[in-house]
Amino acid sequence: MGTMAKALHSGNAARAGIEAAMLAQRGFTADTAMIEAPLGFLEAVVLLDDRDLAAVTERLGRPYVLEGALRIKRYPACSPGHPLIDAALRLVDEHRISVDAIESIAADLHTFSLLRLEPCDEESAGFSGAFLIAATLIHGVFTLDQLSDEVLRDPRVTALMQRIRHVPAAESETMTVVMSDGHRMTTDVRPASRLSERAAIHEKFDRCAVPVVRADGG
Repeated sequence: MGTMAKALHSGNAARAGIEAAMLAQRGFTADTAMIEAPLGFLEAVVLLDDRDLAAVTERLGRPYVLEGALRIKRYPACSPGHPLIDAALRLVDEHRISVDAIESIAADLHTFSLLRLEPCDEESAGFSGAFLIAATLIHGVFTLDQLSDEVLRDPRVTALMQRIRHVPAAESETMTVVMSDGHRMTTDVRPASRLSERAAIHEKFDRCAVPVVRADGG
């Protein structure tokens, strides 16, 4: 997590699925027992004592994931970071805080999934709780524009990250900001919502696709 490989493996799986569907559509065939056959998939990747065909087949197609509701991310970051971004945005909206006057911030940084405590590039930045909080508070938004080397190296961002400390949540999760004058502000860190409105989904698609298409001369 936090490297190019994270996006590669899921993208490669999607590519393979599309390729398999297109081949099947054109009549491409394979061994019908390709999973469980003596020289099949399970034998190639699983030890003999660990093979459990039911684990592969019992829920296959019941239902297919794509039949359910779309779960499109609101922010370009690891999912556990979304509630932190939301909480930081609420602090900006509700308190209009001066970032330069922040003494410290305490929050659960989810250091398992958001394990990049000192991100060094765009890929690792999306997996750093401290970076997500700092960039959001300073910019007042978190989009692809914030996942850039310029923002990552911004002295204001790096300085604020140093004032953010990890406090594991016991039950209810919060984010607390202490200002240089001693004033404290606390907000709940709530489960994040996904994009569901068609207009918002189209907007996100445009933000992701248009810069790439234009770079390719399209």
